[in-house]
Amino acid sequence: MITIISGTNRKGSECLQFAKKYAEICRTLTNEEVKVLSLEDAAHDWFHPDMYEASQMSPSLIALQDEYMIPADRFIYLIPEYNGGFPGVLVVYRCLLGKAIRCYF
Repeated sequence: MITIISGTNRKGSECLQFAKKYAEICRTLTNEEVKVLSLEDAAHDWFHPDMYEASQMSPSLIALQDEYMIPADRFIYLIPEYNGGFPGVLVVYRCLLGKAIRCYF
């Protein structure tokens, strides 16, 4: 599976439109499943004092891992530039995954 991540939570961003178009192109070039993860649509209940503890992960983050991250073989990040950096929501999302990703090996 290929997961394409639209790396902003800004409503109406062109990043999501680009991600959807990129997914269409990928689907014409491969037989693999292609999914688009929009951080715009994600429930942002991840922010709490114990957010870096695997046992305290929010249900919405667990659901994103189960659907988009764990089954994927490849990731494509589409990231708008904000004043020379990445959007904060993407930074926190990646940080949480790096600290608390659940493994099934």
